[in-house]
Amino acid sequence: MQSDVPTIIERVPTWYQFLKDFAPTAITFLTAFVAIVVNVSFNRRSALNAERDVTISSEKLRLDLYERRFSIFVSIFDLYEIVIGWSNSPDQHLVRAKFLRAHQEAFFLFPKKSGIYEILTDIKGMADKVIGFKSIERDLFNGGGDEYYRRQREMNYIVTTGFEQALNSLRLAISDYIVFNT
Repeated sequence: MQSDVPTIIERVPTWYQFLKDFAPTAITFLTAFVAIVVNVSFNRRSALNAERDVTISSEKLRLDLYERRFSIFVSIFDLYEIVIGWSNSPDQHLVRAKFLRAHQEAFFLFPKKSGIYEILTDIKGMADKVIGFKSIERDLFNGGGDEYYRRQREMNYIVTTGFEQALNSLRLAISDYIVFNT
């Protein structure tokens, strides 16, 4: 009494066999697909983080450069103050050394075509003249003669006009390099 029509029980092993044969392949493909999606997502996030890091680093560099350049500009005001009241004190020597350092840094922080280093060199020369005069002023005055009055006029010109002209030249030359846009 066997019939040629298979029963349900006889058909079940074929579906079972089908799933059993293709399940490992399907799971492998599914695992690979999940791994690809996770990897792409991770790489995209890494790329965004790297782009953000580049932007942050670029901004930090811009701000650091601004700060260094602006400190060079500000050092001139400190120098001017000590030149006017030069008394050869240790504090004045520290301010002067700070300006000399700023003068040297300007060589590396500004392009040669800007002329900033040359302007700072002129300011340094004027400051040296005034400080030199103030260091020997008493001796020149006691020695009498026209040398004292000639140098006194030259120092007055430097303090009242020379520094101001140099500062205006520097302000114009440096303005393109210390622009801070928020």
